[in-house]
Amino acid sequence: MAAAVRHSFRTVLRWQLLVTALAGLLAWATLGPNGLLSALLGGAVSVLGGLAFFWAAQPSLRARAGAGAALTGVLRAEVIKIVVVVALLWVVLTRVPHVVPVIVVFTFVVAVLIQSLAMFVRDN
Repeated sequence: MAAAVRHSFRTVLRWQLLVTALAGLLAWATLGPNGLLSALLGGAVSVLGGLAFFWAAQPSLRARAGAGAALTGVLRAEVIKIVVVVALLWVVLTRVPHVVPVIVVFTFVVAVLIQSLAMFVRDN
């Protein structure tokens, strides 16, 4: 089970990084360096939120305590992810000069949508 979760997470992480890089290139071509920075930061917020979730969920996924404990652990991890994402979005949108908010949010949303595809990744 844990190996399948790690495989899914790594696959989705690669997809997120690829989409973030493509969005960065597109934003750079249209808006210049500020667009590139904005796209990279938007994707980074989603990736870091996903990493926080994976880190926080690991103990409950390894434990053999049952479905209830696993669900509690995953819900706790989701709360941690939300706190990390909100904090990072706040920092990026209020403290980083010259970001383009629309690009930050767009890239973040696309990366989050890709993260939701983890359940469709098959273990070969």
